Amino acid sequence: MPKELIYEPHGVAFPDEPERRGAVDVRWDRESGYFQIGTHDPQSEVFVPGTKLAETTIPAEYGWWVSLDRSGINDLIRILRRARDQAFGKDE
Repeated sequence: MPKELIYEPHGVAFPDEPERRGAVDVRWDRESGYFQIGTHDPQSEVFVPGTKLAETTIPAEYGWWVSLDRSGINDLIRILRRARDQAFGKDE
């Protein structure tokens, strides 16, 4: 299953920890029609149930996830473009 991570710029969400960044995680599979998008902090510590130690990265299953169909993905793209253009101006 293909996967892409999009990291936020350094120091945006965690100004006191500039090396720490959140990420948007996109996963899909063409054969099954599977698509998910999630957010998580891949660089923080978290206690993982069933272990005695904290891990230095948050596994994907501890993030916030949503599964979308083709229509939902199209809506997301349209809304992201509108938000981008309103926040930063239109691309030329």
